[in-house]
Formats: sequence, C-alpha cells, structure tokens
Amino acid sequence: MIQSILCEGLHDIWFFDELSQKQGLKPRKVHRDLSKFQELVGKCSRYIMEQEDNPLIILGDDGREGVFGTYLKRAVKELVGKHPENITIIVVVDDDHRPLEKHMDNIQKTLDELKSSSSYLRTVGIAVENNVFTISHPKNQYNVNVEIYTIPDSLERLTLDYCYSEKKLKKREKGNIQEEVRSVATKYYDGNKEEMFRNYAIECHLQNEEWAKTIITRICS
Repeated sequence: MIQSILCEGLHDIWFFDELSQKQGLKPRKVHRDLSKFQELVGKCSRYIMEQEDNPLIILGDDGREGVFGTYLKRAVKELVGKHPENITIIVVVDDDHRPLEKHMDNIQKTLDELKSSSSYLRTVGIAVENNVFTISHPKNQYNVNVEIYTIPDSLERLTLDYCYSEKKLKKREKGNIQEEVRSVATKYYDGNKEEMFRNYAIECHLQNEEWAKTIITRICS
C-alpha cells in the first residue's frame, strides 16, 4: 500500500521528511507538483513498493485552501476506482485553535463536491469512522482512505517557540508568522529556514512529542 502525507507547504515537507527519516523511512518529497504525485502513486507505485517495505510520499501545497480544495479533490478524483492498490492519504493541517471536526467538515465538503461533478463519481461511496474517510467505487475493490490529523496551533508557531527556547531568546521578532520565520532564520540560522524546521523535527523525535508521535506512528503501522 502506498501512503502519502498531504500537508500545507514546504515547511511541513521539511519537518515530516526529517521526522520520517528518524523512523528509518525514505520519503519522496513533492512540492506543489500534483502531476508528479499522481505519477508516483500511479504508474510508479509498484516499483516503489518493491523497493521499500513502507513507502511514503510527502506532498506539500502552499496553504490549507489548496490542501482541502485543489490537491485533495484532484488526488481523490484521479485515484478512486482506478488504482490496483489501496491508497492512504494522510492530511495534516494546522488546527489554528479549531476542533478536528471543523477540518473534517472541509474534507466532507470536498468529497460531496466530487460526487456531484460527474456520473462516474456519483456512484462513489463515502464512509466515515473517527478521523478516517473511506472512499470506494463499485467498479474497483480497492479504496482511497483519507485520514485527517492536526498540528496544535501551527507548525510555524511551534517551530518558532522551539527556536526561541533553544537560543534562549526573550524578545520575539515582529511581523506576521511568515515574516517572523524569515527574521529568525536570517538572524540565527544564516537564512536557512529548512534547518530550523528539520531541527524542530529532531527535537520532536527526541522528546517523543505526542501530536507528532501520533502521526508518525500511524505512518509506520
């Protein structure tokens, strides 16, 4: 079975790539290129599964709107009922202080829109249990499973909090969250944002951070 993480952006890709590697995985990273993702999940999937016991693809967009809209919609549309393996898409987004149910509503909305988009998709079945959507088609025995997990507050905020603590900084940088990330990276990581997020992933691994452990344990199961 091919597993994939669909997340909000490049910061998330770096974070989950590092976290996955700490578990012995060798994820394939895709940023904003849904065609490449479809290729890896589609015609390259058999090769990938023969090379690795637990293959993982990490796809990052540039925000939640794209994750729940364009990316998830197209991924499900092009996979359900057409793939000779079960597919799991693990959607990971910042919770932004909203309950999980609100984010599940976004997935349900996307899937409902898909069902009404064509006669082929109108026959798709959608079952929901806990945080998992099982999407099936009567013409294929294999399913697309969409699981939703959230990051407390936001990955950027958690990473910045870690950086301030690690560097023993009492004064925070000004600006919105993205400006703050750039400023901290410029001043304390020689402009290397990737190092920041990978360092935080290593810290989460070492500290057995509960939210990160839940996601990575699911991937490795």
